Amino acid sequence: MPIYSVPSQDEELFRVFWNSGFHSDEELWTGETRAVCVCYGETFTEIRKFKNIPTEEHAEELIIEHLMLYGTKRKFKIKLFINYSPCESCSSLLYDFLTTHDNFQIRLYVSALYNINRKSCKGHDHSKIPKNISKECEANLVCLKKSFKGKLKIKTFDKDVWAELTETLTFAATPPITDTVKFYYNRRLEFGRTREQED
Repeated sequence: MPIYSVPSQDEELFRVFWNSGFHSDEELWTGETRAVCVCYGETFTEIRKFKNIPTEEHAEELIIEHLMLYGTKRKFKIKLFINYSPCESCSSLLYDFLTTHDNFQIRLYVSALYNINRKSCKGHDHSKIPKNISKECEANLVCLKKSFKGKLKIKTFDKDVWAELTETLTFAATPPITDTVKFYYNRRLEFGRTREQED
């Protein structure tokens, strides 16, 4: 089975995933969404990378536009790695796409939740957000849950997903993935919450 890969700077892309999602003053939302889409067809596997166009088009919109080119006749399985979970609008787009395209199965892996105020955020400075932002957080969560209850399978990154992303990309991770995962778990513990359980 041939593999067609669109070239990109994979190490830089991995760092974007790695640095997304932890709350602190030094790690504010940069407005950058990156995605790696692996499409398994009957006779081929395609790997594509996507990046949002700020103020114009979200990464998820670009992904859906690309997937629509495959049509509705042949069956496809999609693994989609993305550094932030979809917003309210993009969650709805993914839900609608899968509703009208029975030939697709999509498994979505997110390394961080976008604009969702989690339970463990309460009491921290970053949780003191304006009411209009709070409403957006709630809308993002509601639509993400709706997609999750539909045909879209969603999972947050764990050590196995990090390893799979590394294998999907074409570079050898430095430090090795085992050290990277160990650092991730130690850092997560410093924040006093378990992403696997809460997310």
